[in-house]
Formats: sequence, structure tokens, C-alpha cells
Amino acid sequence: MHAGKLTVTLFALAIILMVAVLPLRTMVVWCGKGALEYPTKAELEKLVRDHPQDVEIWLGLAECARGGESVPEGHPFFDELLSPGQAYEQAISLQPASATPYVLYASYLLAHSGEVGRDEEYDEESQAPIQRTAAEIENLHHAERLLKQARGLAPQNAASDYLLASIYLAEHKDEQALSALQTAMKRPRLNIHGREAAKAVLRLLEGTDMPALMVPTATQTIHALGHRGLYSRLRSLARTVVALGDKLRAEGKHQEAIVHYEATLHLGHVMRADAYSLIEGLVGVAITGITSWPFLSQEQQQQIEKETPITEDAAERDRASQAFGEALFAHVEHPNRGEMQKFFREEAKREAKREASLSESEREQKERVIRQREQRSKRMYEAHAANFTAYLRQHGRTDLAQAYQKDVQAVAQWRNRSDDLLERMIGQLLAAFHDGPMRHTWVVWIQAAVLIALWFLAGVVSVAARYWREALGRLEWSYGEWLLLLGIGLIAGQIFATMTKVQIVWGIISVTDPLYLVTPLISASIGIAVWLGVVLLLGLRKRARQAPDQRRTRARSYLASLRMLLPPTFAAFFLFSVIGLWPFHRSLQWLASERRIMIDQGEPQYWEIDSASDQTTDSLSVSFLASNNSGVSSCDKTPLRCPDLPIAASQIYVTLPEVSRAVGIVRFGNVEHVAVIHGNVMGAVASLI
Repeated sequence: MHAGKLTVTLFALAIILMVAVLPLRTMVVWCGKGALEYPTKAELEKLVRDHPQDVEIWLGLAECARGGESVPEGHPFFDELLSPGQAYEQAISLQPASATPYVLYASYLLAHSGEVGRDEEYDEESQAPIQRTAAEIENLHHAERLLKQARGLAPQNAASDYLLASIYLAEHKDEQALSALQTAMKRPRLNIHGREAAKAVLRLLEGTDMPALMVPTATQTIHALGHRGLYSRLRSLARTVVALGDKLRAEGKHQEAIVHYEATLHLGHVMRADAYSLIEGLVGVAITGITSWPFLSQEQQQQIEKETPITEDAAERDRASQAFGEALFAHVEHPNRGEMQKFFREEAKREAKREASLSESEREQKERVIRQREQRSKRMYEAHAANFTAYLRQHGRTDLAQAYQKDVQAVAQWRNRSDDLLERMIGQLLAAFHDGPMRHTWVVWIQAAVLIALWFLAGVVSVAARYWREALGRLEWSYGEWLLLLGIGLIAGQIFATMTKVQIVWGIISVTDPLYLVTPLISASIGIAVWLGVVLLLGLRKRARQAPDQRRTRARSYLASLRMLLPPTFAAFFLFSVIGLWPFHRSLQWLASERRIMIDQGEPQYWEIDSASDQTTDSLSVSFLASNNSGVSSCDKTPLRCPDLPIAASQIYVTLPEVSRAVGIVRFGNVEHVAVIHGNVMGAVASLI
């Protein structure tokens, strides 16, 4: 066998395939870069210059700039920060009759003006007034002008009125804030224009040189990063309004207090009903919970804690709480530096080590604590809701109490439907990159990497020991024997990969099991080990047939065989690896198409969180409508849909390690960004629960 010629031929064939086949060439270029390259500032600005009258392009530019401001320090996003303001202004000038650019620009300005910042929000009797900079004050005033214009352009949308209320509360204009809240409650929808923003980013990035397969993922990342501040603003608004209502309740002004509670109930309801993203739905769920949070006495809380004991390690709980608090406050102080991302990454590593060291009894204890926390959380929530419902009935708002009860039931029903959502999300990613043909492709890629390492190692050992200079007869290998060995090594690895897939189908291995992710490595190792073993056995038989005076030692004969067989074998696996880029390309195409559908439909609709109302809520009417005299007017009917985070908030905060585990898994989808996004979401929930 002419090993050199065979090796060169196989390499040449692989290169021809990479050059001639477009999908393979695309994947080689993309893999060669090693990271997703976002467009440069110059590239984006050239794009808008080429489309000066395209409002969607300008809006996309503004949203990209907005997302770029939230990127963790050191991440390869845009080469320079863009200014969103000018792009938003241009979009408004091109489409002055649309509320979309007004609301998006206003929400951006509010995200850069701090939270509402009232003492009542933090339940403190005295606190130094928040000191806003001149720029933040101007942002408030500019946002107010924009929202007043948007309100007239979209009379059914409550978003402008709620955001105006947050501005008035920040300025201590409580009467104007109350008027804005009452106006908002008469509007049946809430649209913060997330869909329009995401589609604009998608349109903009499609006009750049970014690989088309990566555009949908980049779009979702940019959109999620850019809109975090808006959700924080709405949570702050809800906390402040409920706190003001609670002060009125303490003063005996119950009807006025109920107006405030009703406003937050309406806000939470329409946010869930019209949520474009899962995070938006989560905030809606949290706001509904905020409303009833004051309605639990200390005695009731202590009684529930007594009836639902938690047998946990207090030291570990305190350590986890302290670590999370430090990371959260560090992130609040420096939101662009990635402290939360760093914390979750490190906590995930610590949790993995802790999990590996747990005994069976310790694992059972951990599961027991999780169930105990879930039980306590459920009891607390039920008590809050029951007390709030009784309060509404006591003060003549039976209609609102009934609507609230149905709202709570709908949230619970949604959570039942979404129990497996996290696993479904992970499953989609694993199906794209770790299952089916891709599972076999990963095995081939790993085997190719091991073979080149063995080739190098065999060469180094031979040179160091001068085995390669021996004049004794070498072992001859035929093309047929080489093909047989190639097939054995290839098939041995693929058989184990197939067996693993069967075990997954049978439910023996879960997609969230760490073993699932390392099975390609195990499969490849088995294939290489079998190949090396067969080479050894056949080589020894060939050596036995040689004349005694021509025989090398066993070790030298084996090394000589490896030096002959490894180059063409690696070249063959390299060729298979190039061919394996095809299913990788197909997987990326499929995932990109699914994410385009998600961008078009919205995450709750895509994941079928709100695909159909439950029977108990089919005829639910939205009763959260208050008139200026605190009475109740006739209600608009809106289907109640309840998108939320993949895990219910009470379940996320069972223990900090569980949070880290969830974030670590989800980060599989987008290593650089998802942890930051989920870190902010969890930080938001932490301030509410």
C-alpha cells in the first residue's frame, strides 16, 4: 500500500469538496473564524446610508445600538457603540403616524433614567431622594413628550399610559400618575412593540455580511439585551403603585387603595396576554404576584413556616444567599461588566462539583428540601391570594375578586402546561447539534482529532528512539486491510453512538443527563481503541510470519505499522469530517428557520404556552377597568393567556444551585449572552419573592 499517495489523494478530495460545495465552504469559513462576528459600526452606517428612507432599517439600527450598550465588557459585539437616539429620531421622522418608534425610543430613554425611585417602593420610612443626573432628568422629560404622542396614535394600547405613570411617580406627581393609571386600565391591550423591534433587527442584519444562519440567533440576543431596562421599569412601577395603595389602605381609604391594586392587576394581566417574549410574560406573572404580596400578616407567615419546615443546611443556604446578593448588587452597580454572568458561570462549576460529591442520602435530602420549599412557596402564595380576594369582596369589589381568582387559576394552569418547557428548549438545541446525524458527525470529528494526535505522538516517539532509521524489514499492509481497519474503527464508534440514541428513546438516558453530552467522546474513544487493538493483533500476526532475522521488536513493529496506517486513516476521517459539515449546516439551517418562526410569532406562541385557553378561562372577561370615581365600568373581553419563564419563579428560587444549573443548561444555546439575560430575569424575581 502506498500510504503517502493515498494520504495525499484523500486530502485533495477533501479540499475539492470544501471548495466546490457551497454549504461546506460556508461552514469551513464560519468554523475558521471561531466566533460569531457582529457587523461593524461602519458596516451598519453604510447600510442605513444606502436605505435612507427605510424606516425599518433605521429602527433596526437603533435597536442594535440599544442592545450593544448592554453587552458584557470584553465581548466581541460592535467595534464601537452606536447612538440609538439619532436613529430613533430618524425612524420617527419617516413614520410619524406609527406609535412604534415613539414607544421604543421612550422605553430606551426610561431605561437610562433609573427606576421610579420612590421611598414607598422599598418599604422605607425615610430615604434620601434619588439623585438623578441632568441627563436622566432630560430623558424623563423627553420620554414624556414621546409617550404623549404615542398615546394618541394607539388608543387601545396601555403601554404609553403605564410608562407615563412611572414618569409622574418618579416626579412625585401622584395625581397625574393616578389619572394615567386609570386611563391605562380602560385600554384592552399592552404592546411594547417587541415584535416590531425584533423584526427590524432581523431586517437590518440580513443586509450585512453576517452569516445568514446566525442572523436569527443574533437578532434574539440583541433584542433581549436591549429591552432589559424596560422590564425593570415596569416592575418598579408595580411595586410603587402597590406600596402607595397599601398606604391608602392603612389610612382606611379602601376604594382609593383598590384603584391602585386594580392598576397593577390589569398591568400584569395584559402583559401576559400580549407577551412577545417569555421574559415579558414572566414580568407579567411577577406583577400579578406583587399585587397580593402585602396581604399576609406576620402571624400567618410564621404559622405557614411552622407547618412547612425545611430541613436544609443553614450554612449552605446562607452562603448561597450571600453570594447571590453580592453578585446581584455588583451587577446593579456595573450592569455592563458581566458580574452576573461571571457569578453564574462560577456557581455552575461549584454546583457541578458539589453534585458529583453528593452521596445517595445527600441527593435524597436535596430533593426533599426542594419539595419542602415548593410546598411552602405554594402555601404562601395561596394565603396571599386568599387574603387579597377576601379584602376585595369585603369592600364591594366581588367582580374584581372573581377576575383575580380566574387570573391566578390561569397562571397555575399555564405553569402546569409549561412544566417541561425547559427540557423542550434544551431538547431543541440538542436535536439540532447533538442528535441524529450530528451525533455520528461529532464522533467522527473527535476520532479525527485523536488520530492526528496519535500520528504526531507516534512520530515523536519514533524520532526520539530512532526507530524510523531501522533497516529491518517492515510490515506490509494492503489497501484491503487498510479499508477493513478503517471500517472497524468507524463502525465501532458509530455502534455505541446508535446504542446511546436507543437508550434515549427508551428513556434510560435523559437529554439533561451529563452522560448524554459526553457520549460522542465515549463513542469516539471506543472506536479508536478498537482500531488500535485490531492493528496490534494483525501486526503481531504479520510479524510472526517474518523471518527471524528480519523481525523487529513488538513495540517497534507496532510503531512502524502506526506510522504507515495513521496518515491515510486520519486523511480518511478528515474527509468524513468535511462531509459531516453538511448535517451541521442542515442543523443550523433548521435552527435558524425555527428561530425566524419564533421571531415572527413570539416566544409564548412558538412554545405553545398560550396556544389555547383552558376551559375555566375561555369566557374570562377583563374586569380591571376603573373609572375616575373608583367605580367599575363595563369590561372589554380579552382572552387570558399566560406566558412565563421556562420554570415558575417559585421553582427557580428553590435553591441557588438549582438556579445555576438551569442557567448553565440554557447557556448551551448562546454561551456569551443567555446567562446575562437570565441573570437579570432572576435578579428581578429575587426582588419580588
